[in-house]
Amino acid sequence: MISGLVRVGLIRKLGRVAPLLLRTWFLFDRFGTQNSAFHMLINGTDKHGAGKQLTFKLTARNGDGPYIPCMPAILLTRKLATRAIETTGATPCVDLIALDEYLSAFGEMDITWQVTGID
Repeated sequence: MISGLVRVGLIRKLGRVAPLLLRTWFLFDRFGTQNSAFHMLINGTDKHGAGKQLTFKLTARNGDGPYIPCMPAILLTRKLATRAIETTGATPCVDLIALDEYLSAFGEMDITWQVTGID
């Protein structure tokens, strides 16, 4: 909604109103919880050309949600520190972390996930 206000010119520079927006955001903290969730639908075709849909649901409780987007950086940092990855410099991070490795890193946290539609 706020980006729309910038696009139509009602707000010229978002940086100028950022402090006000942050203070306003904090007013709503009391209505929230320490729980969060993510739901993704993936549509495509399988290896035989048939339509396929996967559903991925992830739920984080007790304030563990911020670890979800941070975990790849944590895992890559550990790998670089232990020299488990020899590639350095600017490079795509494709195939540096497996999905199972990423999901198992949440073992001690109150994060659960479910994938449906997998054969």
